[in-house]
Amino acid sequence: MPVSTTSLLPLEKYYPVLTLPTEITSAIFTHFLPLYPSCPPLTGLESPNLLTHICHDWREIALRTPRLWRAIPIFDPRVEQHLEWVCLWLQRSQPMPLSLHIWSPYRPLPNSAITAIIPHRHRYASLVLYFAQASAVAALDGPMPLLEHLDLSITDKSSGVVFNEAPLLLRGAYLVEELALSSLLNMRDSTTLPRLESLKIRVTILGAPLGSPSLILPALRHLAVEAARIGPEIVGDIGSLTNFMENARCSRLAQLSITGPPSAQSLEDTYRTAFPSVSVTFNRRR
Repeated sequence: MPVSTTSLLPLEKYYPVLTLPTEITSAIFTHFLPLYPSCPPLTGLESPNLLTHICHDWREIALRTPRLWRAIPIFDPRVEQHLEWVCLWLQRSQPMPLSLHIWSPYRPLPNSAITAIIPHRHRYASLVLYFAQASAVAALDGPMPLLEHLDLSITDKSSGVVFNEAPLLLRGAYLVEELALSSLLNMRDSTTLPRLESLKIRVTILGAPLGSPSLILPALRHLAVEAARIGPEIVGDIGSLTNFMENARCSRLAQLSITGPPSAQSLEDTYRTAFPSVSVTFNRRR
């Protein structure tokens, strides 16, 4: 019985997308991901792992595209399979700069997770860290020459973020252009962050002090404050912001963004009058 010639046609005849140059396919794959430095999930339909299960050609292209694997979420490093995926992505992403989103707000990171990510410290470009205490940051301490964005949230609000006890913040934040913190900055010595242009501080009440008088931010252009509630006296709130700006010597500040309860928006004109040289915006807290 003669064999049908149709069955012998190459796959490209059925799937013209396979005729695209590898570089084009690789570029299309990168648009499958969230905008960097946001992290896709390690598994599931929105993970780049999906691209490795379509066909042999796509798998080879995906594995040879480091940009697909450079933004890594680390949410449950105690699960062995989760950590295996993290290690695979770290390997596949070389030599690209890394974005790491590490979520461990209630328990310290296990040594196995620290051991996996520390050798790639020289590639950290963006760090989003949710830890129980500021002292936990010391586990990641070391040279990070590419670090540009640092977002640090501490579950234990009472301890604050102590720069002197977390050398990463002194060395890392010295280089970053964007910094977000979930609690107050406490420093024993004067610290200048010469490149920092954007600072976000998350506080419980706006009237509380926003930072240490030892923190100097000469390049700061955008200050964002997220407050669960606005202080009982508007004068105190404005005074807190004024003191922060004066102490930080942020003469180049151009934008002040305040996120708070819906009632805070009624105070927008008052803040604009208090800070005439700064563009003031209010956002409703979700």
